[in-house]
Amino acid sequence: MPTSRTEPPSGFDVPQELRADWIVVAGAFLVLLAGWGTIYAYAALAPALASAAGVSPQATSLVFAIAAGCGFIAGAISGPVADRVGPRTPAIVGVLCMGAGLALAAGATSLTGLCLTFGLLVGTGVGLAYVPAMAAVACRFAARRGLACGLAAAGIGAGTALVPLIATALEPAGGLRLPLMAVLTTGLGAAGALMLGRRIARAEPAEGESLGTACRTPAFARLYLGLMLASVPAALPFAELVSHAERSGVAHERAIGLLALIGLGSVLGRIVLGFVSDRIGRATALRLCCVGMGAATLLWAGGDAGLLVAFPLIFGVFQGGFVALSSAVAVDMFGRRAAGGIGGLLLTGRSLGVVLGVPVIVHAMSSLGDAPALGAAAALALIGCAILAGEGAGGRVFARVLPMPDASLARSGCGS
Repeated sequence: MPTSRTEPPSGFDVPQELRADWIVVAGAFLVLLAGWGTIYAYAALAPALASAAGVSPQATSLVFAIAAGCGFIAGAISGPVADRVGPRTPAIVGVLCMGAGLALAAGATSLTGLCLTFGLLVGTGVGLAYVPAMAAVACRFAARRGLACGLAAAGIGAGTALVPLIATALEPAGGLRLPLMAVLTTGLGAAGALMLGRRIARAEPAEGESLGTACRTPAFARLYLGLMLASVPAALPFAELVSHAERSGVAHERAIGLLALIGLGSVLGRIVLGFVSDRIGRATALRLCCVGMGAATLLWAGGDAGLLVAFPLIFGVFQGGFVALSSAVAVDMFGRRAAGGIGGLLLTGRSLGVVLGVPVIVHAMSSLGDAPALGAAAALALIGCAILAGEGAGGRVFARVLPMPDASLARSGCGS
């Protein structure tokens, strides 16, 4: 099986085809900034939306769970489509769907309306654009795949930092705030979508396994389950950190700033851990990110005001790496042939973790207390790491049944 190309050393004489690859990275950055930044801005928007809908801010955590869940589930549709028609078309459709949902959410007067507009439409739009964008980046690089995916996924961190602040700055616009945000994010996302290539991979036919073959392997099952469990603590702060901080006496503006700190940390984590992963192994770095998210969540459980400030930065670094490396590891393991379909199918597992796990942890925080609930969330990240790594007593059981060694990177001829 032919191996993927490697990129030449950096310099002033950069081939035209390589410059085009980095344009795809820039386009994916903008798509992810607009999409996931909008979903993660929900914490800043929730109080006003909850008031207009006549429900409690706690009840609107369901809207976030639906938006994030749909953002993952829609990838199962857009991934195979991108494998066939290229990433640009599904990404543009997704951006338009996202903008429409954001604009319509301004008129929602019930929890059901919020679930259908911000939850369903925005989430689906983000999912339609996200998987094609990340698959396009992962398939265009070999030796620098971790770095390229990290730079593209840094758009999520930039959106997490900027969009909530933009939402807060637009508060004086009143009812026009969401339509204005819709115009801004749709414009950015559409510009990024147009920068994506017309094909997932430049070389055709791309090497690797078909979707049907890959999803029947034990390695895929382990990757699916590990990512699903680790996705619960990965998404939890975006649903609950602002409310938790306000209950602890933190002013609303400062609580929103905690999301910006997560965004800044995740930008750093995506770039640095993406770069490091190309040297220590991308699967190894992914497991490191799971451990880091678990440890950071324990800081949150500590409840001290100082730790609450340290938590978003530390968490952001490892959560950013987790998101960026998931796509890279999948292409390393199974090749580029069905990268979109495999990435989309893996996102359904992450969706299950978010939709089922996050509301349960949020409810447990109010009924059992913060420390036990957040401890359980941290444990999910560590269990996910054990499943991926095959380390420890529980991990060895999974290793025997569902092996996923780092050596599997060499199987597809993609790992460098």
